Amino acid sequence: MSMFPIASATSGSAFSYGTFTSIPQTFTHLQLRVFGRATFNNGGYNGSLYIQFNGSGANYGYRHSLSGNGSTATSFNGTSTSQLALISLVTDAGSIANNYGVSVIDILDYTNTNKNKTVRAIGGADNNGTANYGAIALTSQAWLDLSAISSIQVGTDAQFAANSRIDLYGISTSNATGA
Repeated sequence: MSMFPIASATSGSAFSYGTFTSIPQTFTHLQLRVFGRATFNNGGYNGSLYIQFNGSGANYGYRHSLSGNGSTATSFNGTSTSQLALISLVTDAGSIANNYGVSVIDILDYTNTNKNKTVRAIGGADNNGTANYGAIALTSQAWLDLSAISSIQVGTDAQFAANSRIDLYGISTSNATGA
């Protein structure tokens, strides 16, 4: 298995979305790596990442999440039919200064037109005990669509704070060199 960088989204100032278009169809899976902070203030609680594929605001299925903060474990399930809603993966403006959440999001079999797409994520942040919530979260959700994924838009509860970064990688499970 090999990973190949495809594109990055970052800025020295706040930005609304990380958008990746014309994604090569030559890999087996995709992976997003997010180093992020949202500009909204939710009292120091971690924020969510929102993802849409191919510009579609439809057909997103149930989501499941398991999170823990060192003393309490919680679980959640629900629907978000207009986008993937991956919870607790970025920090917010109420977190300690210059603190960013990190997450790794796998998009499995993104070119397979015979099945729906599954997304799994792990991420979280440590607020060093000074804010309300430092946690790790495991989240999954499906896109109930047979289309190959050719574009991805990643957003958060408001905007991404300056110096947030989103990287997109292709994962090849063969000995091929990718794109």
